[in-house]
Amino acid sequence: MSESTVARMGICMKYTQMSHKEVYYLVTSWDDQKAHIEKVIDAIRGFTLDCLPDAHEKGILYGVGVNDKGDVEHTDYLKQAYEMGRNC
Repeated sequence: MSESTVARMGICMKYTQMSHKEVYYLVTSWDDQKAHIEKVIDAIRGFTLDCLPDAHEKGILYGVGVNDKGDVEHTDYLKQAYEMGRNC
């Protein structure tokens, strides 16, 4: 096994203690195209499925088009995140 594989396994072992979790993804990007950040979600899903036993994806919030500090305040993303958390 390579050193990087062993390191990844060690990291995953710690996370296996976090089981039966509901997972919400909140992702922001300067890009205004949701499709362009799907690979980020795929990578996070890979970690979640590989390292968190019995994790359940409950929601995704795509905060696209936020580039500068304060941009998110001019969107409804904060309200969406609040509602997502409130309904969990």
